[in-house]
Amino acid sequence: MPSAVAASAPPAPNTPTAIQCSVEILLSAHSESISRDKFASALQNVNWALEGRSPADVDAFQTQYGVSPATFLAFLPTPEQSTRAADDETDVVVRTLTRILEKLLMPMPFARIADTQHGFGMVIHQGLVHPNPHVQDLALFALEKAEPEELISSQFFLPLVECLSSKSTAVGVRVSALLCKTAQTDAGLDALFSADTVSILTAQVDESQTNRFRVYDLAISVSNISPRHLRVVQESSLLATLLADLEDRADVLRRLNVVQVFQTLAGTEAGFQFLEQTDILARLVAIMAAEAVDEIDDVLVVSAVIKFFSYVGGNTPSTFLAACTRHGILDALATQLESERGDLKESVVIALGSIGSTSSGLAALSAHPTLVPSFLTLARAASGDLKLRTLETASCLIAAGAGDSPLSDISRSVYDATAGRGVLLRYARGAFLEPKIAALAVMRAGAGHAWGAREIAADGELVSWLVDRRAEMDTTVVEGKFVVVRELAARPDAADVLGAGTLAQFARYVREGPRWREAAPMVAFQSS
Repeated sequence: MPSAVAASAPPAPNTPTAIQCSVEILLSAHSESISRDKFASALQNVNWALEGRSPADVDAFQTQYGVSPATFLAFLPTPEQSTRAADDETDVVVRTLTRILEKLLMPMPFARIADTQHGFGMVIHQGLVHPNPHVQDLALFALEKAEPEELISSQFFLPLVECLSSKSTAVGVRVSALLCKTAQTDAGLDALFSADTVSILTAQVDESQTNRFRVYDLAISVSNISPRHLRVVQESSLLATLLADLEDRADVLRRLNVVQVFQTLAGTEAGFQFLEQTDILARLVAIMAAEAVDEIDDVLVVSAVIKFFSYVGGNTPSTFLAACTRHGILDALATQLESERGDLKESVVIALGSIGSTSSGLAALSAHPTLVPSFLTLARAASGDLKLRTLETASCLIAAGAGDSPLSDISRSVYDATAGRGVLLRYARGAFLEPKIAALAVMRAGAGHAWGAREIAADGELVSWLVDRRAEMDTTVVEGKFVVVRELAARPDAADVLGAGTLAQFARYVREGPRWREAAPMVAFQSS
C-alpha cells in the first residue's frame, strides 16, 4: 500500500472524467509506484464520488468504472505493516480506504461478504485482530449486516467476542452493542453464554481493569433485557468478582467504577434483586453506615454509595422503600447526615430530595425518628453550597406533601426551616442563577399548598418581585416566575388564600404573559 497523506489541493471536480482518472491512478498503483499525494487524492475523489449513493447506484458505479471491493482490499495494510507504519499519514489513507469499502460492501448481503471465495471472509478475520481501529470497524460493519442466527453460526462469532478487548474504546463499545443485539434472541443468548464464550469473557476480566469493566457493561446490558437474561448472566458467574472489586481498598477507582456498575444494574427490579441476593446491597449499606469516615478514598466511596441509593430511591421508589425495611438504608443515611463530614452531609441532603420526591418516600422519611428533624436542624444553620442543596431538597419534600393533610404538615415544617425569614427573597434576588432557580422551585412547591400560597401572598416584597418583569433578564428565571404566578392564580381557592388584590395582580400578569412590556408613548413633531 502506498504511504500517503490527503492532498492539500482541492479535490478534482466530481465528474465522470475526473472519477475515471482517479480510478485509473488507483488501478495503476497495483503495479507501479506513484506519488503519495497523487494516490491519496485519487482515494479521496473516489470516496466523495460514492458518498450518498443508493445500493443500486453503488452497483452501477462499480460496473461503470470497472472496480470492486477487491480493487481496494489489496491496499489495506497487513497487521505487520500497520505496526511498522503506525503514523498519521498512513492512518488517513486507511480511514479513506475503509470508508470506500463500506460503501462498496453496502449492497451485499452478509452471506456474500462472509464467503471466503470472494476473499472478504479473510478480511473480517484479519480485521477483528487488526491493530488499526479503522480496519476493525470495517470488519464490524460487515458483521453488523448479519442476522443473529447468521452471526452465531459463523466462523466469526468467537473472534468477535475476543475483539471486545480491542485497544480502541470505540471499537470495544461497538462490539458490545453488537453482542448485546445478538443476545436479544434465545439462540443469541445461548451462544453468548456458551462455555467457549464465557471462557473468553472470563479471561478478559482477568486481563485488565479496562477489559473487566467492558465485560461488566456487556453482562449488565444483557441482563437488563429480560428476567431470563438476568438469570443466565447470574449463572455464568461473570459478575462474581463485583463484590471483590468493591472491597479492593488498594484501588479506589475500581471501587468507584464498580458502584457505577451497581447503579446501572439497579435500573431494573430484577437487577436490584440480583444485588440483594448476592449480598452486594447489604455490603453497600454497611459501607454507608460506617462512622468516622476520614480517609479521602473512603469519603469518595461512601459518597458514591449515597448517590447509588439516591438514584434507586428516585427512580424505583417502591423497590427502594421495600429494601429500606430489610437493610436499614435510612439508618445508614442518618448516620452520615449527623456526621462531621460536610461533603457527606451534602450527598445525603441530595439523596433525601430524591427519596422524598414522592408521597410514599416522604412518608418513609417522616416515619424515621431522626432523618427529617436532623435535616431541618441542618437547613436552619446551613450556608453556602449546603444551603443551596437544602433548598433544592426542600422543593422536592414540599411538593411531595401537596394534597395530603398529614404530609402537608411535614412539608410546612420543611418550608419554615428552609425558606422562612425572607430566605426565599434573598436567594431570588441574588446575583447567581442556581440560587434563583432553587428559590423558585421552593415557591412553586409551596404554591401547591394553601398555607404556601398564603405565605407567598403575605410577603409584599416577594409578590412585587414575582410580577416585576424588569427585575430579571435570564429566560429561565423569567419563565420560572411566570409558572409560579400562574399556578398560584389557578388555585381553586385563590381568592381566599391570596386575597382579591394579589389575585388581580397575578391574573393580569398571567394574561399579559412573562415578557409583556408597556408601550412608551411617542410624540411626533412637525418641522417648520
